[in-house]
Amino acid sequence: MRSVLLVVLVGCKSAGPVPSDTDPVTDTQSDLVDADGDGFSPPADCDDADPAIHPGAVEVWYDGVDTDCDGADDYDQDGDGDRPQSAGGLDCDDTDPTVTAATDTCTCGNGVLEPGEACDGPSTATWSCDADCAGPCGDGVAAPGEICLRSLQSGPGSEIRGLIDVTGDGVRDLLVYDGGLVVRVGAGDGTFPVVEVLPPDFAQGNSAVGDFDGDGRPDLLMSVAPHGTAVVSRDSTGAWAAAPAITPTVGHLAAADFDSDGDLDFIVSESTGSWESLSGVLHLFLGDAQGFTAAGTVQLDGSGIFPVPPADRDLDGRPETVVSWSGFSASGQEVVRVDNGALVTAPFVGPSVFGAFSADLDQDGCEDVVFGNVRRFRPCGAAFATGPTFQIPAAGAFLSAGGDFDGDGDVDLFGSDASGDPAVWHADGGAFTRVPLPLSEYNWVATGDVDGQGSDAIALGSVSGTFRIARWDP
Repeated sequence: MRSVLLVVLVGCKSAGPVPSDTDPVTDTQSDLVDADGDGFSPPADCDDADPAIHPGAVEVWYDGVDTDCDGADDYDQDGDGDRPQSAGGLDCDDTDPTVTAATDTCTCGNGVLEPGEACDGPSTATWSCDADCAGPCGDGVAAPGEICLRSLQSGPGSEIRGLIDVTGDGVRDLLVYDGGLVVRVGAGDGTFPVVEVLPPDFAQGNSAVGDFDGDGRPDLLMSVAPHGTAVVSRDSTGAWAAAPAITPTVGHLAAADFDSDGDLDFIVSESTGSWESLSGVLHLFLGDAQGFTAAGTVQLDGSGIFPVPPADRDLDGRPETVVSWSGFSASGQEVVRVDNGALVTAPFVGPSVFGAFSADLDQDGCEDVVFGNVRRFRPCGAAFATGPTFQIPAAGAFLSAGGDFDGDGDVDLFGSDASGDPAVWHADGGAFTRVPLPLSEYNWVATGDVDGQGSDAIALGSVSGTFRIARWDP
């Protein structure tokens, strides 16, 4: 048996040439590389171009850099799995691992929703704080302006793509970006503990949800450059795989049964031309049992085409969408539907629908279109392009989503007020009451019932890389 003796020299200078390392048993090529001269080689050195980054270095917390190469979350100093409030999390003391979202109640009345609190706000006449949301300081009476927002889960992720069932079990799942688009599988209690990743080539880009392959289970339609637009399906084990691309065209998506034959179809937008002559094309693909067939295009006078979710708003038995486009010197919007197997458009009279969403605000059975400048289009049973508008009493607000947050059957609205502060406009018989929210940051939002409690939760994503799921307590 041959023994190998390893001798480590520390802090010694050689007076002569250094012999080459000829022992193939103990060394690899990476052992011989130290590009930044800090004494550490990859893979232990996670950045071999920066001598300040290496194992054993003093960690600088919250700068997004893993200085000591230990692989830990740079926004979780105490390693308890909860980020601090400054990083979008719920940890009140990020230097003490015993203080977590599950164990600490922080400070009631400081205007920040914290672990263990269902509501919070400044201790003034217009706000109240109560740990169980029963009223100001437990008096059992719901106080005007009381915030009853219970945090169900937070975690890494930024852009929220939807709260929708994509696994086919009847429970809403969370589509969120975390390096790429991932599916956080809903457990039915407001948490999303299991993370499923998409194929790398189709983990970016635009998406739509529906049963595109006709197997009775939801799929994702992904449109990703340079791979094109393809169906990404999930098997019974939770693995996702992409089918061959349907088209090389990449853009925003709108999916519905546009020709009313029982199979899902989709429209994908394409931007063309130079900056001075921007234009756009809508491509229609009709689905059937054999797959998808290209069924024509429509040219628009601008690019940057953003569709509103399709719905049959004029009660003609066919879904339609509205798209906004912008050109070098003009912008506009068009109503888009399929007639006799071909795309047709009509001018949409009203403000830009960029950032718009759909909600049945007046509970008449027809989806209304809510615009960022708070104008509401109500076309139920009327001509879609000429229906009336209604000004929601929230001057200067930018609305992002709708849902029945308080469980009273009315559609409430979420967005930013004229000052840019997050707020909810609670609806009651057509009247809206603004309630400010103690949220420091949000950039993306989706809503839906995630725990069967009869009210819609709200999913908030931020550019800081943290998402939050919250629900208003009744």
